[in-house]
Amino acid sequence: MTGHLWTLPIVGALLGWATNWLAVRMLFRPRSPVRLAGLTLLGLIPRRRRELAASIAAAIERDLVRPEDISRALDDPALLEAAREEIDRRVREFLARKLDELPAIAWAVLPPDLEERLRRSVVKHVMEALPEISAKLGAKLSERFDVRRIVEERVNAFDTRRLEEIVLEIARRELRAIELLGGVIGAAVGGAQWALMYFLG
Repeated sequence: MTGHLWTLPIVGALLGWATNWLAVRMLFRPRSPVRLAGLTLLGLIPRRRRELAASIAAAIERDLVRPEDISRALDDPALLEAAREEIDRRVREFLARKLDELPAIAWAVLPPDLEERLRRSVVKHVMEALPEISAKLGAKLSERFDVRRIVEERVNAFDTRRLEEIVLEIARRELRAIELLGGVIGAAVGGAQWALMYFLG
């Protein structure tokens, strides 16, 4: 009997590792409900997918993307400068097109720098109004851009298989450590049993 006691740590390690390996897999599997001996088996994440989606969406809205962030983004100086350049370009193209349509006689009475003065005036006026336009646009976007609803819908629509791949890809090392820890604990328990049986038997 005592001759086989040395196998206890090995068996314990295998059982501990296998148990944790199975527990990690059962986070996602089975992906669809399976009936077994009157019980319905379904992975933890597929079973609580809606709650998980709602929690993720609430956390993102609360801590990461708030409606006021949208308004703040519209006030970014780099964005305003890009808008000024785009407005300037479009006004220049518009004026060039419209002034080309004027009869040649009009150029005899119009100042030669008319196009440049008109362009500067229009761009200046639009740029002065842009902060107010941005504020109104930001307010409208904040009302209509429901971060929580969008994230919740996206998470609920996400393929469970792909979700499992992403989680395993991100947390592979940590999940592997959990599996190995199960083996270490199992080996320690098996070693303790071996020591007790060896010295007390």
